Amino acid sequence: MLFRSLENSGVTVCEINDHDEIHDLLAELVLRTRPPHLFVSGSSRIENATPEQDEEILGPWCAALAVTLVDEPTWTIASLGGPAGWYTSRDVARTRRKEGTYDPSKLMIHFRGKDEPPVVPPERVGTSIYSDLPRKELVTSVLDDCRALVAIRGGTRTAEEIGWAADRRVAVIPIAAAGGAARDYWEAHRGNPPAIGSRATEHATWERLNDADPTITARAAKSLIKQAMYES
Repeated sequence: MLFRSLENSGVTVCEINDHDEIHDLLAELVLRTRPPHLFVSGSSRIENATPEQDEEILGPWCAALAVTLVDEPTWTIASLGGPAGWYTSRDVARTRRKEGTYDPSKLMIHFRGKDEPPVVPPERVGTSIYSDLPRKELVTSVLDDCRALVAIRGGTRTAEEIGWAADRRVAVIPIAAAGGAARDYWEAHRGNPPAIGSRATEHATWERLNDADPTITARAAKSLIKQAMYES
């Protein structure tokens, strides 16, 4: 009777059969209350790569992703200023400036503590935040405010960030066709894609993350980001 009265008044009732289910339920609620932040991770995997080498390898994937993110003004794109995060944020900023929708607070670039002069981005993009935190503490603190991580290629560090995101139930969305750590994560979950946004992930969408066409891959990633944001 009490359940029926609550539902009649517009309150959704979730029945729990076992106390062990409470942890998962609370974890899902935490995800839903996080701000709509997206973390972008990745690199070219070339040691001591030049900016030209990074952009040649990552540019097409980041540009395609940026096109899908331009029209999501309520989402915040966060990164540590690595190549994938930088190119994606830069391309979003360039388009929004031309269209008069640019908001620097929606592009957050974090820099970790180092014993050397601070990094100066090549363009004035978004909001730069300089921290004295070591890398792992900084990344995990940023991920604690995110709902999704997009990985574009990447090596050991990107693989670490994917692991830290998964540990926090942050949805990991790999641009598998770019290769690297993103491809490794995608392949490891190909048979059983992880749930995103409290919903099962469609196998067809997961497969399109490995399409050779950056536009197709970016559109698949965008649909999963929206799912992680609880918007689809």
